[in-house]
Amino acid sequence: MRLRAYRESLGLDLKAGAEAIGLKSKGTLSAIETGLWIPPIRLALRIEDWSGGAVRAVDLLAAEDAALLRGALARGAELVEAAA
Repeated sequence: MRLRAYRESLGLDLKAGAEAIGLKSKGTLSAIETGLWIPPIRLALRIEDWSGGAVRAVDLLAAEDAALLRGALARGAELVEAAA
């Protein structure tokens, strides 16, 4: 789900959405939602956590960062399976 759609599904305006995520300005949230600013991995993960996984961090990241995160997650899943 896209970040804007998720925020709007909660009935939050930009200011309330930014506050809920822990951002200092609604402008930052607007820039992320419109793709004008790509958040760092930490913020993308915070948004995914805030949304309960409805907004995926990999969908907010630059392509290279998203690929690196997917690879790390896949390796982590393999380690969990091997330990089970």
